[in-house]
Amino acid sequence: YVDGLSYTFFEIGKRYRFSRKKTNSNGGGEAAAAAAAAEGVVVEITEPAVPCANLCNLEFINSGLLEPRQRIEKCQAFLEKLGIDDGFRGWYAKVISEGIIRPGDSVALVG
Repeated sequence: YVDGLSYTFFEIGKRYRFSRKKTNSNGGGEAAAAAAAAEGVVVEITEPAVPCANLCNLEFINSGLLEPRQRIEKCQAFLEKLGIDDGFRGWYAKVISEGIIRPGDSVALVG
């Protein structure tokens, strides 16, 4: 999940850079902020992550307190929700430039 971005922001075949947000407050000046922004993780989106039935093994869906029919219904509803609602699915990506992605990092299309 990338805060502030929808699932539809990412596109197959496009590359994105995750980097620290530019700031001058650390005393490093504009050059340091620009260098920090130029570095970062670059990924290429390869395909959407399709929800699978293994998710139905999660305890809140496959509770022993439910009848088998209820478990199946709950699993089907959960998988349908993953396929419809924005933000519940993800993407597979190829790492082009490795590094660390931190909460609050910015993301930008690079190609």
